Amino acid sequence: MAAVCVATAQTCPESGGQLVLNETFGTSAQADPLPAGQTSYRYANYACPNDGEYTVRTSLDSSCFGNTWHVIPRDHTPGTVGGNMLLVNGDARPGEFFRQSVTGLCANTAYEVSVWALNLLQANTCFPTIQPNLTMRIESASGQVLQEINLGNLPETTTPIWQRYTTVFSVSQASATVVVRFINNRGEGGCGNDMALDDLQLRQCTACATSPIQIPDAFSPNQDGLNDDLVIFLDPLISFDLTIYDRWGTVIFASSSPNTHWNGTYNGQPCPPGNYTYRITYRLGGPTDPAKPFIKTGQVMLLR
Repeated sequence: MAAVCVATAQTCPESGGQLVLNETFGTSAQADPLPAGQTSYRYANYACPNDGEYTVRTSLDSSCFGNTWHVIPRDHTPGTVGGNMLLVNGDARPGEFFRQSVTGLCANTAYEVSVWALNLLQANTCFPTIQPNLTMRIESASGQVLQEINLGNLPETTTPIWQRYTTVFSVSQASATVVVRFINNRGEGGCGNDMALDDLQLRQCTACATSPIQIPDAFSPNQDGLNDDLVIFLDPLISFDLTIYDRWGTVIFASSSPNTHWNGTYNGQPCPPGNYTYRITYRLGGPTDPAKPFIKTGQVMLLR
């Protein structure tokens, strides 16, 4: 039986949340190819896909590539019999290998995306090895990046271990459509670069927001007195927490007051131009239940 652990990045502030998407890859004994448009990889109607191929299976035996892949007796989904998982053999070129669209999301409301993944290659079975390095990207239907997080290398293990990866995002328009993309940053064939995915979920973290929050798309901390700070407008409110991350997920600014603005520096040094991810957790005043937090995530461009 495969073990499980959690490798969390950003999560909902409270457990649970309404389930909007639950992709388990089905329970069919004879698994079919993914629907058109979900992958550019070739479908393999056999258990051990080659480079640039994928398959959908209920289990995996010890026959793949000289017994270098894990034996996985069942998928990750709890409480199912004959459930499927997605098995992927990385292509010789880096790029997207899976995508999933979701529609009907609320504006200015936080959603958590999560997926379970494992490295198919057993540790110490061949050398040199290639570890899959994944990025999870959430885009609007027009291609605007709402959130992007590098999940890092999927580690090699002596026994199969499912790990859960998460991130949080929000959209600016109600009834919005988003596309969740999975990108393998490795572009090498050979020993490794193989993975399994299961249980891709999207949960609504908070109630649909009823009060607007205004966040600039860009600011320019060049000391000219114009748009030098990242100023967030939100009124009324009871509590406020802002966190700014760089592209590697490092926290470079945090504030518990909307009156404390980010000036584009980290440890007293100017940050380089580019996109930075923000996460705002706030509770509104007025008629809205103050016990329920709202979350807004997105990106702001720092210009110099």
